[in-house]
Amino acid sequence: MTINQYCLNVSFQEILSFTATTHVSKRLYRLDEISNPDEIVSAFYVDRGHIGGPEIHYLTKQARILIINANTKRFITILNARPGQIARYYKACGITTPQFLMNKAFKNSQRGINYI
Repeated sequence: MTINQYCLNVSFQEILSFTATTHVSKRLYRLDEISNPDEIVSAFYVDRGHIGGPEIHYLTKQARILIINANTKRFITILNARPGQIARYYKACGITTPQFLMNKAFKNSQRGINYI
């Protein structure tokens, strides 16, 4: 898997307006969970060698990960990140992980919302 830092060139609201995949469409409760405004703080280009192509993973202030297909710009899914997931992105790029994101991810994990 390859992870690189990605340029922030899209807003949170723009991502929500992207065409959703069937995965997201069938899980509308995930979109309900993010209906409150949020702000993107980092973005990472992730290539797992997946047949669908590379992805762009946008991290928000609420420690959510919005995943977009890098080729089609389709909204694949949303995740409530665990601390280890967030640390992995920043470590792969040699960037210090923002402590506020780690704290938020830890609180989200304590609340069990990373399973939504």
